[in-house]
Amino acid sequence: MAAVDQDGIRRLAALVARHLLSGKEAPVSGDPSVLAAAVATAIVANFKTEAEIERQARKKLESLGRETDGMDHAKLLQGIRQHLAKERGFVL
Repeated sequence: MAAVDQDGIRRLAALVARHLLSGKEAPVSGDPSVLAAAVATAIVANFKTEAEIERQARKKLESLGRETDGMDHAKLLQGIRQHLAKERGFVL
């Protein structure tokens, strides 16, 4: 996973907060900065979970060793990632 751009996350969170607070029938109400901070926290948590799933998937693939000789490692890794994500209720 590439390094997470904290400034980009803050900008995205502020944009999402503005969108959620806008309009006559806005789905949420409150202080935009508080909402933006909560959105930023959720984004960072999502990146961390995704990175952990990736780490676990690579470790699992590595542990299979020679059993995977001749197989498509990229497809195996993707399948392992999807399985781990599904177990956690996480959408990749």
